[in-house]
Amino acid sequence: PAIFSLNLPHHSDRFVLVDENIVARGFGHEISEADDEGNRAAVFSKRRIDAQETIFYRAIVYELDSPTAVTLEPPALPESPYNKENRPKVEKGQTEDPVYVAIDALIAEAKDKSASTKTFAREVYKLVRDDTDDRVKLIRDTVGENLSAVEVAALLLQADGIATRTAHGLRLAEDQRRASYVDWLEVFIKDEWLAIDPESHSFGLKEKYIVWWYGQKPLYTLEGNARAETTISVRQNTNNALTRAIWKSGQLADVFLTFSFYTLPLDSQLVFNILNML
Repeated sequence: PAIFSLNLPHHSDRFVLVDENIVARGFGHEISEADDEGNRAAVFSKRRIDAQETIFYRAIVYELDSPTAVTLEPPALPESPYNKENRPKVEKGQTEDPVYVAIDALIAEAKDKSASTKTFAREVYKLVRDDTDDRVKLIRDTVGENLSAVEVAALLLQADGIATRTAHGLRLAEDQRRASYVDWLEVFIKDEWLAIDPESHSFGLKEKYIVWWYGQKPLYTLEGNARAETTISVRQNTNNALTRAIWKSGQLADVFLTFSFYTLPLDSQLVFNILNML
């Protein structure tokens, strides 16, 4: 038996999820409710896996003419094990764990170079991008050598009591046959989530990015004696009038007919046609 769980994209203040379609021949599937981080997932299951199985998921998103206002509930304060209040007590004659010393030193340096929460977060993110910094190296050696700069920055900010989240998404630009996911940091400041651009490293996303999922979880999980590979393609729909009409009318059921699988990349079309013939 195999159970495959795939995170699904989010709505945002800039993009609306107009419709989504799934083709999973022989699989049972359902879409789970949003978890604590707002992530939805499609969960697929099958008792017997053949030599090769293919699952298609397609989302149609519409870019709003202007960002919409979003009402947010303030997130809970982070309960970081690296916050001074949550650390093990240092007994007389003992020294502080070196990783705590490194964290405190980076936080102190960033505060010295900043004058607000926003500039503090910016300076933290700047410091952790220096792979030659021994303090950053020590944190990675202690916590996890594969930690990205976004994850190290989140660790430091949460240690100082600032709510953060790691976003994983796609850059929506030109057509991409094999797109890659991009990570960026979001910081909760003055009742709103502010994103740090993954290219310019300044606040505010300069390009068009859509959030796929939040948190430390991977794109997908797989249970059972099988392995999985994912390929994602991005294609710009130039018929904005049709997409806008579908979104505003609420008649989403016919989208699957209007945008056939011939709009998928050529290699995906071939795989899908072969599956139909089997």
